[in-house]
Amino acid sequence: MASWVFCNRCFQSPHRKSSFSLTSCGHVYCHSCLLKGTKNECVICQAPCQTVLLSKHMYI
Repeated sequence: MASWVFCNRCFQSPHRKSSFSLTSCGHVYCHSCLLKGTKNECVICQAPCQTVLLSKHMYI
């Protein structure tokens, strides 16, 4: 089954050893790409943003 969640920078799909975060501007990043960016700034659109760690246990 295909996953609709992937890193918007490197296009990696989630797997057991990776963590993903969602930005307040709507972009998704794997942990390594998130670390490459500037704190509180989106790597893709450079908008000021906050992040939340994505989890399979989150409620929608």
